[in-house]
Amino acid sequence: DKNCEEGFQELKRRLTTAPVLTLPDAKEPFVVYCDASKMGLG
Repeated sequence: DKNCEEGFQELKRRLTTAPVLTLPDAKEPFVVYCDASKMGLG
């Protein structure tokens, strides 16, 4: 329905804009965690 679609679009917008998608500060330490299996990588 319309309410679900609006909620989905808002969630998508928030997950694809700053501050979620930002480059790491090269002056600060950061750690990348990765998990893998025969089924996928993430």
